[in-house]
Amino acid sequence: MFAATNAKIVIICVDNYCSPSIKDNEHSMRGRIRGNTYVINGPDQKRSSNFSKELQNINFKDALIKFLFDHWKENHMAPFFAGKTIYVNHDKCYKYEILNGNVIQTEEIELSCPNHEEADTKIAFHVFKLNFDACITIRCSDTDILIIMLGIMSKLTQNLQISILKGTGNARRYINIIELHKKLGDELCRALPGFHALMGCDFNPAFFKKGKKKPLDALTGCDFNPAFFKKGKKKPLKMLRKSAKFIRTFIDICDWSNEDLDELFNP
Repeated sequence: MFAATNAKIVIICVDNYCSPSIKDNEHSMRGRIRGNTYVINGPDQKRSSNFSKELQNINFKDALIKFLFDHWKENHMAPFFAGKTIYVNHDKCYKYEILNGNVIQTEEIELSCPNHEEADTKIAFHVFKLNFDACITIRCSDTDILIIMLGIMSKLTQNLQISILKGTGNARRYINIIELHKKLGDELCRALPGFHALMGCDFNPAFFKKGKKKPLDALTGCDFNPAFFKKGKKKPLKMLRKSAKFIRTFIDICDWSNEDLDELFNP
């Protein structure tokens, strides 16, 4: 199972489907539903004939994740861990180690982040919490994770070599986060998460079907021409690079504390 990688530590982060959620609308658009409560009693339970359809059921995905993480603590699973230390983060974070041929599962309270609904931010959280130097490969095909990682690079205190591995087969590619951060510069990287949330993330809940020009106008105090974003014109990222005020605005947004956000959205 985990023998395909030479890493000594493997961290698996998955989404935590809570409700109500800021992503409920996106789930609905993607055809995901909260179907009937699903219970998986064991590995011998007959699998649904339409497994792909079942994966659209959020309750089924949640039950499958919990079953796998619970099943992995069985001692007969020890050979599949290939001597590695495994962390899994769902609603809680669990650590799996092999001791004298037995699987030892422990809850890692300091690494649990139940308020993080998305695996994207859980990955960044685990990287941030590392207290030793390491070479890190993040296996994903998600631009959101790339942007988040670039945004927190200046906050990392350890000597970390971080890459993202995307694609499969001949399309496998590594993105060197360290070199990309150096090339873009720390100021721009710190602004990217706020900028990306408005311009290109998986979902834009605050401005859903409201367009993006007006929010940008409000944030920057500028009057942008919609033609600016058309094919052949300047790209939004180039615009961000050339505007110190624009960069500073998004850095400030990203640096807001939870207390500031609570005051803003719950006056």
